[in-house]
Amino acid sequence: MGGDGDFDRLEKRLISVVPTLRKHGTLTPPIGKDGKVGIQFINNFDAAVGRFLAKVAFNYLAWFMGPEFVLRPEFDPVRNFIRHGAEAPGVVLPILA
Repeated sequence: MGGDGDFDRLEKRLISVVPTLRKHGTLTPPIGKDGKVGIQFINNFDAAVGRFLAKVAFNYLAWFMGPEFVLRPEFDPVRNFIRHGAEAPGVVLPILA
């Protein structure tokens, strides 16, 4: 398991990749007694990041379900949001990784 040096290196790497990242508070190692790592990430994304994430998710949906499914008119608001930055569909979805 990593020590404090690992956390410092990770923090420096994150800041080099995302210069706008700001540290708020401290973190404890997320490793549970069972040896598994748990994580909870809460963030409000700006429109550009939201569109990017929607595009990735929508492309995955198209790959998984096929073009006939994602071309249905129920997905028009999502496509307009991704392509033109139209008002977001107003749905908050968890990102599970």
